[in-house]
Amino acid sequence: MSESYTELLFFLQYSKDVSRKFEGMKVDLRGIILLESEGKQNLISFTETGINEIDFAAYLEEVNKGVTRINLVDFASQLDAQADQLPKGTLQTSLKGHANTIRQIHIQQVIPLEQSMKYVKARSTLNQSIRFLERTSSDLTVRVRDVLAAIDATQFLISHNATFVVNQETEKYKQTIIGYFKQYIDWIRTSLALDVATCKPLSNIVDTAEILGCSFLLDSMNTFWFGLGCSTLFLLPSIILSVKLAKFYRRMDTEDVYDDSSVSGTWHFTL
Repeated sequence: MSESYTELLFFLQYSKDVSRKFEGMKVDLRGIILLESEGKQNLISFTETGINEIDFAAYLEEVNKGVTRINLVDFASQLDAQADQLPKGTLQTSLKGHANTIRQIHIQQVIPLEQSMKYVKARSTLNQSIRFLERTSSDLTVRVRDVLAAIDATQFLISHNATFVVNQETEKYKQTIIGYFKQYIDWIRTSLALDVATCKPLSNIVDTAEILGCSFLLDSMNTFWFGLGCSTLFLLPSIILSVKLAKFYRRMDTEDVYDDSSVSGTWHFTL
């Protein structure tokens, strides 16, 4: 009887509450759209732009060129060589002066510009970007096609199976929680059977002693105990009063026979 009551109180009640809570939770993922048709078309259009036909070598060659179109030092050397072939005069002097000016421009402007952090960083970043685009553009069409196929498969899963999967996992989780309650009930049943029930005979002895001692013995003597208590209550003031009046007490000596000289039958008192 107690076992059935325990199951009714704990297991059925809480399992119904848990089931009711989970049944009220509805999950519908069919409205989720991973990628709109416009986004898919943009990806397809991007693969058709001819990015895999770009001459990346030409771009890299252009990026790796110096700041000037030609090497100024070589150009200055060529001017000196041409000036040496001319007869001495104003033209030769002018060409050599221009060659020296070009060398100064290379030293004072071109070299600092090439060594500046901003220029080096920009050229390095552009070089890396071109190389990365070159690596990815070779199979870009295949990658985009794989991405679109994965999106379509995921979209189909969400639209048709995701709701069922979520509900199935929710049911498993609910059964797990209910299983915790059942384990708790089993533990209570085991504790009652092995720990508490073994003390039942001793508990019965204590209860019987309490009934016999209190209900039958002490309760029947309540009048006696009440009278004794009242007597004690009045006895204490009497004792105190007696002690206070003891100082007024004097012992009286009396004679039971007449004195020899007395003929009139008088009493003699010794104070």
